[in-house]
Amino acid sequence: MDFLLLFKRPIVQITISIILATYITSGENWLFCTLLIISFIWVLFYLKTSKKQIIILIIVILLFGSYTLAMQHYLKNYSQVKHGENINVKGIVTIVHTQAKDRVTVTIKDSGIFTPKIKLTIYDLEEDLYPGIYIITSGTYLQPEKRSNPGGYNEEKNLFANFTYGKIITDSSRITIENSNGIRGILGSWYYYICKQCEKFLGEDYGKILSGMLIGAKESIDEETVTLFRISGLSHTMAVSGSHVMYLMAPLIFLFSKLSLKRRRYYPIIAVILIVFCLLTCMKPSVVRATIMALCILGADYFYEQYNALNALCFSALCLLLCNPLVIYDVGFILSFTCVLSILLFYTPIYKLVKKGVITSVIVLTFVVQLGVSIVSGKIFYIFYSYSMIVNLLVFPVRMIVTILGWLMLIIPFVGSWLSIIVFTLLDYILVIATYFSSLPLSTISLSYISPLVVSIYFLVIITLLYSENKNASLILFFVLIITIIIPLIMKPSLRLVFFDVGQGDCHLIQTKNNDIVIDTGPYAPSNSLSHFTGQVIDYLMLTHSHEDHIGGVTELLKRFKISNIVIPDVNDEYFTKLEQQLSTTSINIIRVNAGEQLLVDNMIIDFFSPIDKNYENINNTSLVLKISYKEVSVLYTGDIEQEVEAQLLETNEQLDCDILKVAHHGSNTSTGIEFYNKVSPIISIISVGYNKFNHPAEETLNRLKNYIRTDEFGAIIITYKNRKLSLTTEKK
Repeated sequence: MDFLLLFKRPIVQITISIILATYITSGENWLFCTLLIISFIWVLFYLKTSKKQIIILIIVILLFGSYTLAMQHYLKNYSQVKHGENINVKGIVTIVHTQAKDRVTVTIKDSGIFTPKIKLTIYDLEEDLYPGIYIITSGTYLQPEKRSNPGGYNEEKNLFANFTYGKIITDSSRITIENSNGIRGILGSWYYYICKQCEKFLGEDYGKILSGMLIGAKESIDEETVTLFRISGLSHTMAVSGSHVMYLMAPLIFLFSKLSLKRRRYYPIIAVILIVFCLLTCMKPSVVRATIMALCILGADYFYEQYNALNALCFSALCLLLCNPLVIYDVGFILSFTCVLSILLFYTPIYKLVKKGVITSVIVLTFVVQLGVSIVSGKIFYIFYSYSMIVNLLVFPVRMIVTILGWLMLIIPFVGSWLSIIVFTLLDYILVIATYFSSLPLSTISLSYISPLVVSIYFLVIITLLYSENKNASLILFFVLIITIIIPLIMKPSLRLVFFDVGQGDCHLIQTKNNDIVIDTGPYAPSNSLSHFTGQVIDYLMLTHSHEDHIGGVTELLKRFKISNIVIPDVNDEYFTKLEQQLSTTSINIIRVNAGEQLLVDNMIIDFFSPIDKNYENINNTSLVLKISYKEVSVLYTGDIEQEVEAQLLETNEQLDCDILKVAHHGSNTSTGIEFYNKVSPIISIISVGYNKFNHPAEETLNRLKNYIRTDEFGAIIITYKNRKLSLTTEKK
């Protein structure tokens, strides 16, 4: 296959070797690592790679494997301060992440090439922060956390990917802000000036959107607008990448060429402008990649050499990997390189199949980008944006015009007012498109877990279809893809219980072959983690009681998932009454239950033991208490009931014994009395708890439990029942 000849290029082989070395030494999926190595070796032998080249690649893998391990160790052990202790830091702001009313989050870096960065959250700061400002502060040091739920956010990998070793929490009273001199200070002032000028010409709301499009300054954009752009599939418009660099470079080349200047004279000027732009936009991996590739284009033309996009892409990857191999876990890096690879690999063969033309080329370009990015985005974010391709086709040319006119508006003040009218109108058009498509049914579809193997085979199917003359190979790979997707469904356990780590709160999943039951949502909804198992549909959402740490994520779940039934306790509670009214016009079935009622789901019996009374004074005691029984397995979920209700249950129920107990009220000393615990007599008890001011779980409660496990220590707790056997795994090993 001609496609495999691409792997003959030394720079391609070295780049793949470095990525493999990094993933092998820092990844979590050893099976996929092994398959990658086998595939890479097979390709090398298929291409009859020389022994000398293979030895070089082995050395590269060993060197970068060691480099990755050293980098991880360096970042993990950089701070001499322990988690939760006070730390003094100083440095220049490199990136502003959020600029909200109650808090500002930035990344700062002290002087020194090998000095890592630290993420800083400042509460109650009224002053605007922007890159280039010098900060001196002290605060509470927090080590980055590893992923605690399947499909959840891995803070450690994300921070390490950006050469950041930890976090600090502080407030405005403990911070000193100084202006910085030098290049960083000057560029920071330009950054702030651009943001303020955009707001001056277009007003606060549209000005922030434009500054996001021009330099990626999206830290002050309100959450509603960010969500709107994300749901409609336009998040990338706020991420500075290749298109932004091209929108800047192409007009400059056109302008200089019209001045009858030789390219050898103005190419260096354009190169300097691109480098300044890269620095101005905080040197994010996506813009660094785009800038290096643009410089390669200029350099090839300057020295009369042939430009090769794949070589330029690999060279940009090498530059980033040499600085920090862990950058492979940066979302911007992943999506940016996926986008360019999709264009390089898919555009030409697909364009040859259709009628030529400008409109056709734009459609094909948008299609091939979505073809590659959609599966990778679905893998990372567990969401498929249904109308993304249509939206991008409608917005792509407008976005290009907005970017070019936006820069002209800022650079040429005397026409700024006139251009601002056009830019405002075009931005309004983009918002109308985003609002309309995000409001359509199924604008987002939640996806369950997509294995890296499925992603790999997906790309192999497309590549084989486009490049191989043997169409049977494509058909075989397609069936392999289907089998790879189906096998996990067939191998799915008959019962899976997940106790998610949502901090101080409760969120649990009961999954049978055909139904997904979620009990409580936690203070926030672990949406990606739920979607990891459930996909788009939740059959039953059971809300035990109306405290925020149990129902705080309801709104988010209602927006993201298709929920068929909501089960609530039949008690006098204002929250549940309002929820019923809110959902009365939807297709969601509201089920109120009392003690003594029963549900049958997939041969699993769900018995409700409480609420016994409708008018408990303590909301904790209004909690649903339910017991699930499936074959030989039984689990008791107790919400936040206290010993008053436990005593009632002991009087009214003889079926409290179970294999697994979800300990009530996060292990509080007001719950799980000795008589109740002895009656239940579980094999294991699960405590869902996080950092709190109530001293949960109480020492006296822990002393009563014979065998227990906590979400704050082990992360999500997953219990599966298969072939008449129970097995327990945790997310934090």
